[in-house]
Amino acid sequence: MNKYIKKCLIIYTSLALILVGMAGAAYAITASDANKYLTRSQFATDMAFIQTKLEEKEAGLIGNINKYRSTDVLFSTWDSPELQNLESNYRGGYFNGGNYFPRKKSHNSWTYNIGPVETINARHDGMYENIRIYRLWNGNYYVTNDISYRDTIDPSASGQGWYPTVLCALPIENHKGWYVLLSSYQSYSTYTHYYVSVVKLDPNVPYDNTEISDIINNWNILRLKKDLWQYAGVNTTPITTNRQTYTYSTTPYFTNNFYITPFMQTYYTGASSTGTHATNWATYLDAETGDYIVEFKNVYPCCPAYGERTYNESAVTYISKFIVRDNVEYLMGPVGYYQTRPGYYYVSNPSNWVGVLPDTRYIGTGQYNDSYYEYEFVDCANGLKYWHCRRGSTDVKPNSSAANPSALAHNYSIPIVY
Repeated sequence: MNKYIKKCLIIYTSLALILVGMAGAAYAITASDANKYLTRSQFATDMAFIQTKLEEKEAGLIGNINKYRSTDVLFSTWDSPELQNLESNYRGGYFNGGNYFPRKKSHNSWTYNIGPVETINARHDGMYENIRIYRLWNGNYYVTNDISYRDTIDPSASGQGWYPTVLCALPIENHKGWYVLLSSYQSYSTYTHYYVSVVKLDPNVPYDNTEISDIINNWNILRLKKDLWQYAGVNTTPITTNRQTYTYSTTPYFTNNFYITPFMQTYYTGASSTGTHATNWATYLDAETGDYIVEFKNVYPCCPAYGERTYNESAVTYISKFIVRDNVEYLMGPVGYYQTRPGYYYVSNPSNWVGVLPDTRYIGTGQYNDSYYEYEFVDCANGLKYWHCRRGSTDVKPNSSAANPSALAHNYSIPIVY
C-alpha cells in the first residue's frame, strides 16, 4: 500500500512539474508582448483618472472665464492704460475701461464717437467701420462692428451724417419706475454732450397724469454715485456742497420726431428740433456720501399725453459734467443701422412702426407694438443692473393697433448705472 501511494505521488509530482514547466514556457513566450496591452480593469482605472483630470481642467477653465467676466477685471480693447493721455492729439483723454468713447478728456477739442482713425477700416463700398465691445445684460460681452455709423469720418464732407452714441439710464429717486436716459455723442474737456430723456421703463407703473404733472413742475432727483461716475474732463468745474441752480431758457426739444428717440443710439445731424423752452437745473455734492446730485424740472417726459421728447443738452444742465467711470461695463452702444432707413426704428404713427424697439410712450400699456414686448429688470451676477426687453418672433398680430408681426426675435438692453 505504501509503495502504491509512493508511486502515485511520484507520478502526480512529475505531472505537476511538467505543467509548471509548460506554464513557465507559455509565460516566457507571451511576457514581452503582454506589457504592450492593458487589462480591462487597468483601462477602466486609467480612464477614470483621465476623466477626473479633464474635469479639473474644465472647472479651472470655466473659473478663468468667469474671472474675466467679473467687474474686477477691465476688458481692454484698442484703448489701453498705457495710452491714456495724448495731449498733442485731439483724441486726448484717459483710459476708461476699454471702449474709446466717452472717456475723461484731457484736450480742449471735441471728440465724436467715431473712434481713433487708426482703428477704422475702410470697407469696399467706401464707408467706414470699426470694432466695439459692449457688456450685455446677461454678463456676456457683445462684440460688433459699429453698425450705426456716419457715411464718412471726414468732418469737411458735405451732407448729413449719423454719429453713434452710447446710452445708459439713471433712476429718478423720487419717482418709482421713471428713469432718465443719457445718450452721449461727443465729448469736450469740460463736459459731454447728452440727449436727455425721461422715460417710464417699468411696465408695472401706470401713466398717472398727477405724477406726470409733478415730474414736469417740480424737482426730480438724480444720484450719480461717486464710485460709478466721474467728471467729464480735466477742465470740468467741480461741484460743491452748496446747491447751485441754472435756467436753460432755450432748451431744444423733439416731439414725435422719428429721427430722434430715447432708445435710438445715434445722433442725426440733420434733425430739426420741434422748438425750445426753458428747463431748470440744480446740482450739489452730497456731504454724507460724496455722490453727485443733479436735479431738474420742466422737462417733459415720454408718455401718451405729451408724446416722445428728448433734449439736446450742454454743460449748463449740470448732468453733462459727468460720465461713467467704466465705459465697457456701464454703457450700451449702437445696435442698429440708420443710414438709408432712419425711419426703421421709429415713425410718428406707432401703428405703422415695424422697428425693433418698443415705443417709449406706451411701455406697459399693451398699445401698439408694446403688446409684443416682455420687460424685465435684471440683477446680474457681475454686479450690474440692466433693463431688458424682448420681442419674440411670431406670425400673430395681438391686436388691431399693433405693428406688423416680426419673423425675428429682438433683444434690447439698457444698463442702469446706480
